[in-house]
Amino acid sequence: MNQRLDRVPIPAHRIASRLIQGRAVILDPSSEELQRLNEVGSLVWARITERTHDVEALISAVSDAFEVEYDTAKQDLLAFLTQLEHKGLLRYAE
Repeated sequence: MNQRLDRVPIPAHRIASRLIQGRAVILDPSSEELQRLNEVGSLVWARITERTHDVEALISAVSDAFEVEYDTAKQDLLAFLTQLEHKGLLRYAE
């Protein structure tokens, strides 16, 4: 995975989401598919919805919040963002 860490992931245009008791729930109306994210995914999604955090900042947030090695957080986060992008749930700001 060779992703640029300075890109800012944001929700895709058609996505609706909410944080409910700290957990993110994401709805893609085109497929009527509801995604429920775990604690880590919810922290990341909350920051994605703010539309100001680049990938580097998200890696640092995960590493700090969950006390994991930076490289582990980076690998896991890049995989997670790729998965969200392939599902059409996020895109990157221009």
